[in-house]
Amino acid sequence: MTLRFLSDQFTRNAGWQAQVTCIRRDPLVTNTSNAGMGTLRYAIDCIVSNDSVTVAPSIIGQQILLTDSTIQINKNVNIVQANTSSVYSVSANGFYPIFTINPGNSLNLKYVHLLPDSGLWGRAALNQGTLTLDNVHIIESGANLGLGSTIQNQGQMTIQGNTAIIRQ
Repeated sequence: MTLRFLSDQFTRNAGWQAQVTCIRRDPLVTNTSNAGMGTLRYAIDCIVSNDSVTVAPSIIGQQILLTDSTIQINKNVNIVQANTSSVYSVSANGFYPIFTINPGNSLNLKYVHLLPDSGLWGRAALNQGTLTLDNVHIIESGANLGLGSTIQNQGQMTIQGNTAIIRQ
């Protein structure tokens, strides 16, 4: 953590600024909020490339709701649960994809349900890197069928196991 005192010649903008950088191996998602400590977004931000994010048993069966923006994947990220009994859901509440995988980066998802909203540019994912879906269900409701594709794929995509798009 870095702390430094900010000041200008008139001391109008004086104060303390803190920059906190987190690096934790295999961080744990412990709540379903959009942002903040213990969230999926925070866990992804905290890992180094090629590490894994784990979802706590207390989140299994619940829905993580993204309320303001896509989760940017700017490194190689693994979000892999142990088995089908450990399924949770991630949903977007807006006109953006749940995940945006940027060029040169990857996202590996296993045993998750994605509930996209009605965005134009890949409602579940905008993939410009590498996306692997293993036993992932993308569940679209009639009210949220957008004009765009479920996954806007401009990179490499691998589909494994019982992965499906389910329209309800």
